Amino acid sequence: MSIQILHVLPSLEYSGSARVALMLAEHLPQGDFSQQIVALERRGTLERQFEQRGRKVASLADGLRPALALAWQLRKHLKRERNIAVILTYDSATQSVALLAARGTKVRQVLHLVEESASVNWKARLLSRLSQA
Repeated sequence: MSIQILHVLPSLEYSGSARVALMLAEHLPQGDFSQQIVALERRGTLERQFEQRGRKVASLADGLRPALALAWQLRKHLKRERNIAVILTYDSATQSVALLAARGTKVRQVLHLVEESASVNWKARLLSRLSQA
């Protein structure tokens, strides 16, 4: 059975965090991981690239909303998609929203990925953290 991962991004516009999520969507083994992408604010230019890689994409809002409203929307998404085990966030705002939304759900881990030097093997580190989930 694959581990269900939810990538939570501010938007699907071209940014560093969206590129990292796109890289993970491409390189994590599909047999081991099932991935979804949620944009808190809006859809964007990278939406089609995620979908071409077979990833489910959703947007919670068409404009800016307060963090509590976004957390509520994300919580409803988590309840609908019952099998999400891990949430990956890429900045402090999405991490706050994800932590609030994950309370009382079946989510086992909310992991915050931060930039590291290129010498760090990020794939091995992430796989190690996910295996602990």
